Amino acid sequence: MDFKELKREMLLGFFYIYTGSIFGTYVFCSIFYPDITFELSYFAWMALFSLTGDATLLVFYSKKVLTERQFLLRTAIHFLLLEAVLMTFAGLLRLYENALEAVFFFFVILLVYIMVKLLSFKSGSREAEAINQRIQEINDNGEDF
Repeated sequence: MDFKELKREMLLGFFYIYTGSIFGTYVFCSIFYPDITFELSYFAWMALFSLTGDATLLVFYSKKVLTERQFLLRTAIHFLLLEAVLMTFAGLLRLYENALEAVFFFFVILLVYIMVKLLSFKSGSREAEAINQRIQEINDNGEDF
């Protein structure tokens, strides 16, 4: 994907990741720390956490259109890189304290990743549908491109 498209994906991705991170925090803390309260600074840390995760989208940057195989390979690399970066960052912030929490945290990241991919796919599908509809209108009216 080119840089303009990547910037758009990163902007959307940030909001999806931030929302997913807040949701993931809710699920994680509901299970492991149900009585915890958060200070306002927590939301700033989550924004930084989300930006860190969002930066891994740079794996998809390419001046050429990626083939399906290249895209799938980069998706796998992206997921592994994202898990490594976020697990490391979360460990440094002490967002988990033992192996069970780390494993659960891994799966929360996976759940958020799937959610973000589904939202991105749905958004892209709507755009593709609008483009196809416009092309059909042009064809129906006999207009030139």
